[in-house]
Amino acid sequence: MEGKEMNLFTDILDGLQLQAQQKQEYSPLVLAYIGDGFYELAIRTRVISYGNASVDVLNRKATFWAKAATQGQMAKLLVEQVLTEDEIWILKRGRNAHPASTARRASIAEYHMATGFESLIGWLYVHGQAERALELIRQGMALVEEAQKN
Repeated sequence: MEGKEMNLFTDILDGLQLQAQQKQEYSPLVLAYIGDGFYELAIRTRVISYGNASVDVLNRKATFWAKAATQGQMAKLLVEQVLTEDEIWILKRGRNAHPASTARRASIAEYHMATGFESLIGWLYVHGQAERALELIRQGMALVEEAQKN
């Protein structure tokens, strides 16, 4: 693929012979839906990078990063320290959306912030910025780990 920048979203669409809706038409909750999938893949990839383990052990390691409280904390730290103004605007659109469900083990504020984070990740993914999405996930994880030490 030399000379061609990878766009995972369009590569998957092309590979499955699908047509995308206009990107600007995706609602914040649709972006959160696809962002959750992208984030889940990133988390699972991180967990298996530590080596072979039973699926139960892998799931327990991934659960911390997948829960709304952790994603909400990550989003808050990213807003304070990393995100651009445009990224904050996208996150806030997702945070202010009205999902049909709520988290069982998180506050409403944490759940809304996590939805905003997933919306941002989804927006970056569908706009061909998977590298930026991965960078934000990496930085967010580092910020959460640092906050836990203090």
